[in-house]
Amino acid sequence: MKKFWLLLVPDLSQVHAARRDEALKQASRSDLQAGELIAMAVWLVIVSVLTRSILQGATDDNRLAFTIVTNLIFTAPALLAVFIPIHIRRIRRGIRRQQEVGP
Repeated sequence: MKKFWLLLVPDLSQVHAARRDEALKQASRSDLQAGELIAMAVWLVIVSVLTRSILQGATDDNRLAFTIVTNLIFTAPALLAVFIPIHIRRIRRGIRRQQEVGP
């Protein structure tokens, strides 16, 4: 997992190895920017509207199964497609701020 974060956040390699876990925790607690919050909110509304329109085609007999499949195949990946890059961006920004401030 640590190598995975080193690939996603190249600046993390400049942090001492013993301090990387703590640096990641601090970076993940950094605030989201207003644009990121707006993008997440707008994307959540868009995905919700699209999911509701997809679920309109479900009959009462298969509504539960159709909802589960729709959430697994469409909704979750669609949300993650935007939320994960925003989270990685926040981590990168937090690591850069820690490097600017110093140890």
